[in-house]
Amino acid sequence: QKHALEAALLQAYAETQPPDARDVLMPYLAEPSRNEILRATALKQLGKCQEMGVLDSLIAWSQRGKPLQARIAALNGLADLATTGNPSDEQ
Repeated sequence: QKHALEAALLQAYAETQPPDARDVLMPYLAEPSRNEILRATALKQLGKCQEMGVLDSLIAWSQRGKPLQARIAALNGLADLATTGNPSDEQ
């Protein structure tokens, strides 16, 4: 329950698109939680922050060997970032 509440608060904060969203979200990638709810929320919201600096983190969390819930969230984050982050041709 605690992690679900924390994830909801994290999502609500990130959806306001504050300038420090990346700095607030990144530490949650190291936080274990039941069903990966904290990491998954952070990964999804990182994709929505429109900052290409999170690309490497999203790619890393989408790789085989990471927890499934985190991988799915990272892929969703990558999709969001690709449409809103204005990636370069190389990216």
